[in-house]
Amino acid sequence: MLQNPRRCWRRHGENVYELEAIPPDMMQTLLRDAIDSMIDVESFNVEGDREKEDAAFLDGVRRIVKKTLESIPELQAK
Repeated sequence: MLQNPRRCWRRHGENVYELEAIPPDMMQTLLRDAIDSMIDVESFNVEGDREKEDAAFLDGVRRIVKKTLESIPELQAK
């Protein structure tokens, strides 16, 4: 129940709902449907896969650079 409905209505309008009143599984379905209606899910998933590939590539580069720098005597901590 709203603590102060009149103040809330003045501030946000009459179409205000308390999301915690919605069961979690229903809220998840509503949110998933709303998001899916706004984005191209296939493209989103492809981009996520590309980001994983980029992260793996960058990790490999980081390891090579680290190993290379460690092999330079002038850069070793004394």
